[in-house]
Amino acid sequence: MLHICSWNVNGGMHDVATYLGKNIFPQYDIVCLQELHSTMSQDIPRYVTPDNPNYPNRKIDTQLYQHLVDVAGVEFTSFFTPQMEGLHDRSPYRGVQYGNALFVRKALPIQGFTGGMVYGKVNQLNTEADGGTPAGKSGQVVSIQHNGELLTIGHFHGFWSQNGKIDMPERLQQNAGIERLFVQHTMLHPQQPQILLLGDLNYTSNMQALRNLVCSSIFGHNGVRPGGVHLNNVYSITDTRTQQYKKTVREADHVIASKLLDGKVSECWVDEDVPSDHAILHVYLTN
Repeated sequence: MLHICSWNVNGGMHDVATYLGKNIFPQYDIVCLQELHSTMSQDIPRYVTPDNPNYPNRKIDTQLYQHLVDVAGVEFTSFFTPQMEGLHDRSPYRGVQYGNALFVRKALPIQGFTGGMVYGKVNQLNTEADGGTPAGKSGQVVSIQHNGELLTIGHFHGFWSQNGKIDMPERLQQNAGIERLFVQHTMLHPQQPQILLLGDLNYTSNMQALRNLVCSSIFGHNGVRPGGVHLNNVYSITDTRTQQYKKTVREADHVIASKLLDGKVSECWVDEDVPSDHAILHVYLTN
């Protein structure tokens, strides 16, 4: 059994490192994390409050990635892909990088890794309130060998918009960025792809942007046309938030699999009893 999970840790405002060290790293093989920070400087305070109206009096962990590398230990290879220098999307902060992280158990040979922007540019802040654009966002893709077969897993953090989770041209640009991130990996197994895409996409099931992503050619062909399988629908996942989140639209995190990989998914579920405003999205694959 291969255990994969994705979690938006919300900046580590709560003790997510202890939770991951106790409940996730001991038994999971691939851990995808969004909304965390990294700094190599000991001169920067460990906990800082962002200059952001969405986070009043709530401190984020500027050294969370380094802490998680220590917690995960020598059994994991880790990658951090920044999208800006700052605290979340609107608060520049020198010496602190904000982005996504990926942890892969070393027992799984890595055949390739790609990290980069899926929307906008590095250090692109959210300037919608001033007539600008959403913040730039990054993603990560890794290909591994498992039981003699190639498996590709990608995750990203979709941008937040003041207009809400609605279809907009920028989200179609984001989809195109995701496809570009997968290109060198899908070329490795073009005929029978085993592809998994998951993360806090900031989409809802009724958005055309999500339907377009499910139908993307990165998942190969599902028999008649290009496209994958939206596992949220298969497993009736309609709420990916915890009690910390008070807004009414509670879809954000999704998982999409290629048809071949869908046949190997034994479980897909969310755990809401976690220290973040996002639940953890879990996927179990049979050997």
